[in-house]
Parts: sequence; C-alpha cells; structure tokens
Amino acid sequence: NQCWFEVQGHELDSFKHVNNSVYLNYLETVRWNFFREFSMMEDLEREKLYPVVIEVNVKYIKELRLFDRFVINSRYWIESNYIVSDHKAVCEGQKTTMMKAKVKMLLVSEDRIVYDIPPHIREMFSAEEPVIAHKGE
Repeated sequence: NQCWFEVQGHELDSFKHVNNSVYLNYLETVRWNFFREFSMMEDLEREKLYPVVIEVNVKYIKELRLFDRFVINSRYWIESNYIVSDHKAVCEGQKTTMMKAKVKMLLVSEDRIVYDIPPHIREMFSAEEPVIAHKGE
C-alpha cells in the first residue's frame, strides 16, 4: 500500500522545505509504479494508449524537510471513463498527514483521441473497494 521517498536537497525551496511543485514529481513516480505493479504498462503500450493526467488537486498540510522519509499511500478506482486516485503522504514515525492529493486520468492515443478504458483494465477495478497500490518499498 506504500511508496517510500526521502527528501533530497535539490527538492527544497528557499524556505528549506519541499517545493510545492516537487509533490507533482512524487505523484508521477507513484502513478507509474502503479501501472507497472499491476502489469498494465504492456497492455497500454500494445494498444498505444497513454494514461494522461487531466486534473490534480493537492492539499499541502505540513512541511517536509531535508532527509525526511515519508510514504505515499494510494487508492485507485474508476469514475465514468476516468482512472482516479487519491494519495496521502505521511512522514516516517509520525501519524501526521503531510499532503493529500486527488488525480484524474484519461487514456489517450498517440493521435490525442480519448479512449474508453479497455474491459480487461476496467475489470481490475470492478471490485467495490478501490485498488490499493504500492505494496512495499
């Protein structure tokens, strides 16, 4: 259920905490790990479909600082034709949530045409509970 990170010096802003834009990079890492973990990359490449982020909503709650280790826990589900995920970053050894985010994606072809989610991928999300991703470090 987790993807671990450690804050690096190049990710800091002038206030010596993680720059807000860096969280988008963390979320991208989490997103690609999800597609790899659930073996969707091969299917999408074969069908020449690409998961494109169309909306991100991030709530910054508490600062992350240099060398903080933190985990991002993620859940994925389907809403209409969107793959949706929510994420929560928690600093190691604390119960404090540092950041929350919600991401919406569509599957888009090389020609920039939006496609329906293929049935075999949709089936992965058919359970009543969201798909919990990132099973380890």
